[in-house]
Amino acid sequence: MDPVRTNDALGRSIAAVAATTEGLESSLRKVMEEAASALDVERASAWLYSADGTAIRCVELFVRSAATHESGVELHERDYPKYFAAIREARTITAHDAHTDPSTSEFSAGYLRPLGIGAMLDCPIRVGGEMIGVLCNEHVGPARSWTEAEARFAASIADLIAIAIEASRRRETEQQLRTALELLGESP
Repeated sequence: MDPVRTNDALGRSIAAVAATTEGLESSLRKVMEEAASALDVERASAWLYSADGTAIRCVELFVRSAATHESGVELHERDYPKYFAAIREARTITAHDAHTDPSTSEFSAGYLRPLGIGAMLDCPIRVGGEMIGVLCNEHVGPARSWTEAEARFAASIADLIAIAIEASRRRETEQQLRTALELLGESP
């Protein structure tokens, strides 16, 4: 992994999060594009946990070859218990061969094979020590050996996503407070 390319990608991702006035969705789109390019993966996605923590929902998936953005898929812990347990414990899941790795092999038949995914590099997204989501990088093709530099880069992107989510939540709270104050006839 080229350190200059990843530093540039991380810098552009930080700038995208810092500069966007369009909200979290726009930030995530740009960050996923940078992650996919820097890691040379086909698919980069951000998933957020349900309120009860038993499911994750894709809020942004960038498919590099098609240059498309998708969302909405939901995965449930009852269907993938090993993965959910592993991501709660790990800083990164570096599944070089996602079909045989104990933490991701349960995805093989219904998810990995149909999409041609051979390797996964996933990182938890934590805000204030609480795990709120997952960053998922998927290599389409045969197994792939992830490097330590790639794992560190992915973890940095997950941390950046956490910052973007915190900022988005703060803006929403501030807007709600302004609205409430306006309804009471007070100026913010």
